[in-house]
Amino acid sequence: MKQQDIAVVIIIVFFVGIGSYFLSSKIISPAEPMKSYDVSTINGEFDTTQLNGHINSEAFDPTVRIYIGPEDINEEPFTGDAD
Repeated sequence: MKQQDIAVVIIIVFFVGIGSYFLSSKIISPAEPMKSYDVSTINGEFDTTQLNGHINSEAFDPTVRIYIGPEDINEEPFTGDAD
């Protein structure tokens, strides 16, 4: 290709790029502006007054240690102490 041909190709690509930018902004962009919502801040307090009927007081508590078998179980079974 000659240098003049390369210049013509660059000019065509430039104008096609500008045209496609404006055409795509008309097609893709929404017609109405985006809405934003106000949100409240998050704090560390939890309101339990509304949960009176929703909390089961007899539910399983995963923080309690559960023993299966005798409660005098050896906590360190691999120390070599045989009972």
